[in-house]
Amino acid sequence: MKSINQSDFRIICAKAGYDLTDNELISLKSGFEDACRIIQPLYEIDLTDTEIVLKFYPAIGIDT
Repeated sequence: MKSINQSDFRIICAKAGYDLTDNELISLKSGFEDACRIIQPLYEIDLTDTEIVLKFYPAIGIDT
């Protein structure tokens, strides 16, 4: 994963509509980097069309 410097991360957040304090920015950037370390390996998995399966149960958790 390519690291994003603090200044660039602030710009990205501002473009997304966030006006964060320095402490909030540091905390969010830390959480973002943690999530990237977890998510990045998923992008490296090479699955064929027949290996990709998605199950969607729309009724779970919905009171009808």
